[in-house]
Amino acid sequence: MRKMMALLLAMALLLGMGTAVMAESGITQMDNVGGIEGSCYYIYQPAEYHNPEPMMTPIIYVYPDKAYESKEDALKAIEEAGLVEIAEAEKGAVVVINPLGETYTKADLDVFEAVQADLYKARNGGGTYNLTYHNLQYAIGEGAGATFINEHLSQNCKRIAGVLTFGGDYNFAYQLYKLPAYIVSGSEEAIEFYKGTNAVDAEKEEEGKTIYYNTANPIQQVIVSKAEATSFDADVIADCWKTMFRYTTRLCLTASSFSFPYPKYNIADYTLMARPNYEAAQMDVIKHGGNPIWEDDSKYWYEFVPAAVKNAKEEETFPLILTLHGAGDNALFEAESNGWAQLAIDHDLLVVSPSAPAFMASDEDIQNFFKLIDYMVETYPVDTSRIYVVGFSMGGVHTYKMLNLKPELFAAAVPMAAPFYDGITIDPAAYEYDIDLPICLITNQFDEHSADCGVLTNSYKYPQAFNDFAALDELPVYEGEIDLVHYPFWGIPLKDTARYMNKTGFSHNVGYLYDADGVPMVCGIWVEDLTHNHFTENAAVIWNWMNHFSRDTETKAVIYSAE
Repeated sequence: MRKMMALLLAMALLLGMGTAVMAESGITQMDNVGGIEGSCYYIYQPAEYHNPEPMMTPIIYVYPDKAYESKEDALKAIEEAGLVEIAEAEKGAVVVINPLGETYTKADLDVFEAVQADLYKARNGGGTYNLTYHNLQYAIGEGAGATFINEHLSQNCKRIAGVLTFGGDYNFAYQLYKLPAYIVSGSEEAIEFYKGTNAVDAEKEEEGKTIYYNTANPIQQVIVSKAEATSFDADVIADCWKTMFRYTTRLCLTASSFSFPYPKYNIADYTLMARPNYEAAQMDVIKHGGNPIWEDDSKYWYEFVPAAVKNAKEEETFPLILTLHGAGDNALFEAESNGWAQLAIDHDLLVVSPSAPAFMASDEDIQNFFKLIDYMVETYPVDTSRIYVVGFSMGGVHTYKMLNLKPELFAAAVPMAAPFYDGITIDPAAYEYDIDLPICLITNQFDEHSADCGVLTNSYKYPQAFNDFAALDELPVYEGEIDLVHYPFWGIPLKDTARYMNKTGFSHNVGYLYDADGVPMVCGIWVEDLTHNHFTENAAVIWNWMNHFSRDTETKAVIYSAE
């Protein structure tokens, strides 16, 4: 346990949560990367990155038709292509990779691997770039570089979440991985390859392009431009960024995102996911720092304010979700990657996501979370009968702390993959009313015994949490032995269990404990095949249970609506 706590704390300090990094913008040449003789790449870094947050830093790989002879030549090319402008605006990096020989071959995949490992150094300490997680990675190629993307990089895309190709050839590649593509002057064979690998089944016309997409998961798409260009074109690149790259990511799901060293990752670990389109939804994402909640200006929070709230009619109110991130994460990544930001768009909810301590929150921190809720109620038309708290990992621990202090404030609560569960301390006798508390206990399959991330949840503590909340809510308590053979998800029998396959291919197993009136006061969710990582599909599944609960603000009674 001490080893695990030390590891989490070290990682949180390493990531430098919430801190923008200031540097001198410019381009750097790196030779013989990873010991590969003759390899060369150039990296352009903006004046500021890790803003808005670490883990949200885009990286665009550029594969030119021919090698650039100097970093000055590479800089001129990416400036003309509009990539420097994108890097500065998006606080991202542009990485230009020269071929090993006169043109690209399969051997250049080794260079790609070495470059990724080089950029990843900061996760292991030291390193030049301090670019963390790399979930927002994209590749652009022209001519021979486009051919390399089509025939080789597509087979080893790893973190790459989308590609843009200008011209290039296509001979043969296996349809192995979903890889969104924006194609300009590409061959019919290349177009058909990307349509196949994304399993598109529908199409639509937009000005200057045809979009093929998968109706079940539209982020699996192929955009075929009507432009005629076989070399980098700034207008096309800008359109690709704002229509595809900006809203596409890969999340690490089936290997721990805390894994060391870099080579542990493989392609299958990264699952293609969509990012929220705040502009299209007319949602405001507002970052506040320091006051009026914290005296410490390094603290901050994000508010997600949907259009319906901004245009609210008199007396109209909206639910509020407080979401708390885990150790080593940050407020924006938490809200996006567990699906809360998209949920706010889809269901007209207010979401607030504060920065949390690197490890265990102090009593003062917990009180500040309550102050933040008060601030949101004073600032926005919040339905105070529908305030919810959710938290991932260490944020789940903070969720338990908040419940122990003011359980009557929340209509429902969701500690997600919360480690170190040692029981709740709520004393029902201390309250003048029934302190019923709707709770959803969600964990991932390999949270419990992952060799990569340590024992974050104990297989016997997770079932114990169900019994603790059953007792608190005056439900029947399971008195039998914890049985992970007959009850493999929760260790105890839940009712109305069902398995839901989501659009990305992972399953949520859901079950309930009911009170005497048939209200599902305790919900269990167990996600198959995932280790201790975020998952954008979580919020929608949780909301399907959580949205039915509210709390009478005067009597404090829990209200359940089946509709």
